[in-house]
Amino acid sequence: MLLIVVFAAFESLYFPHSLFLDSRFNPAFPQHHMSLATYAGWHFGMTDVRTYCVHARMNGYNMSAVSFGNDVYRENTVSGGASFPVSANLHAGFSITMLNYWVKDYCNRLRYSMTAGFCVQEKNVSIDGWIAHLNSPQFNGFDEIPVVYSLELRYMTEKNISLICSVRGTESELPFYNFGFTYTPTQYILLGLGANTDPVFLEYAAQIRTGRIRLDYGGKTHQYLGLSHFFGLYYTP
Repeated sequence: MLLIVVFAAFESLYFPHSLFLDSRFNPAFPQHHMSLATYAGWHFGMTDVRTYCVHARMNGYNMSAVSFGNDVYRENTVSGGASFPVSANLHAGFSITMLNYWVKDYCNRLRYSMTAGFCVQEKNVSIDGWIAHLNSPQFNGFDEIPVVYSLELRYMTEKNISLICSVRGTESELPFYNFGFTYTPTQYILLGLGANTDPVFLEYAAQIRTGRIRLDYGGKTHQYLGLSHFFGLYYTP
């Protein structure tokens, strides 16, 4: 029951677990080839409370399923969405997510959530943003999921380095910031390093690409909360 005190409903799933690896939050990302990704990990040393994710994109459509928790408490989501072009460089998208809130021997509730996003892509600059939980789903009289937003800027330099900066937050709290960079020494390896402002922690990532398969790792380190680890497998047929 400790998780019920520490976390509000679906709080651990408000934002991507990594600045570098997880793009499933924005339904507007244009992608015409098929891809399938699976991720698993845990937050800040809580190895008995894990997150599992499966995500697929193809021809502008996307689907994902996420499960967070343990044998006593679990949050499950299943979502589907679509992306469509507005202009040559601008795409918009939307998604609908089913939310399942389960506590053993206490409750098993189901709600839905709506997300809208956009993505602008130029030659070496991209800007994307999304707003989630537009309908503010409520599971009981006091546990309402707030509107959540994210705005991110990426700039690719001429030396295989990408600079990333994002502003994120909820409707009722001050925003926080993520910033970092990735370095691609070869076409098979990507390395990333960044920081988060609230809570303050460092994050890092590595990707190894072998043909149609990519192996992902993302981590966070916090002075008091410990380490978080996320492992992923990305496949493009």
